[in-house]
Order: sequence, then C-alpha cells, then structure tokens
Amino acid sequence: MPDPRLDLDAWVELSVELSDPVVDRASVLRARGLDEDAWEALDDAWQQRLSDADAHLEADGGDPDAGVPALVAAHAEAFVRAQAARTQGPPLDFAAFVELTRAIERQPDISAVLRRFQLTLQQLLRSQAHWTKRMLEDPELARRFDEARRGR
Repeated sequence: MPDPRLDLDAWVELSVELSDPVVDRASVLRARGLDEDAWEALDDAWQQRLSDADAHLEADGGDPDAGVPALVAAHAEAFVRAQAARTQGPPLDFAAFVELTRAIERQPDISAVLRRFQLTLQQLLRSQAHWTKRMLEDPELARRFDEARRGR
C-alpha cells in the first residue's frame, strides 16, 4: 500500500475506512504505521491542501471557466472509488449469515456484534440484501433460514 502521508488515494481510502463506526480505529491506524495524532496531522494536511485548492479558485474570482481545481476533482474521484470498494465483495455465506442474524437478535447492540464477528456494517447490509432477495425467490431457503435462526 502506498504511504498514506504522500498519496491522495491512500488518504481517501483510509478516511472512508475510518468513517465506519464499527471499525477499530486504533488497529486500522496501527496497521498503517499511524496513531491517532499522526492521523489527525495527516488528515489536517490533506484538508488544508483541498481548502487551498478551493481558495485558489475563489482568488481567480470564481471564474466558471476555471473549472474545478484538479486536486478537488481527484479527491472526488478517489472518494467514489473508495466507497465503491468498501461496498463491493461477496456476501457472507448462508451459515455465517444465519449465525450473525441470531447474534443480532440476542444482542441488540449491532455495533458490538459486528465487532465480535469482525464485520463492517456494509458487509452486514450487503449480506442482508443478498439473502433476503434469495429467500423471497426461494421459499425453501426461507424455511431453512427460519429453522436455523430459531436453532432447530
């Protein structure tokens, strides 16, 4: 992975990852050789660069022909890519989805359950959408889900 202190894409990817409320921030930062103070300094520096790019456009009188500053456009594109990357991927397999559903029914604190299963909210939502659609199309699968969820 490129050094997030130097690379726009890496900074945006890390920003998106840290925006997930169930993410263990300390672990995510540590894996990239950062702590909370280093992340804040890095984030502040990138935010300042974006502000400076916007200020440059305003200094030009907000000329509509000047267009969007290149850094701002690159940031927007990187953000879209990072968000898409976090919401793609396969859903949980059926057995894992049943187990997760049972755990959520027993423990209403979804964040705690997701941390225990080491999953993100996006993974839960993707799996719910996948298996709900499949169960609506396949009554036998829905019956198996209900039985497994109830522990039968």
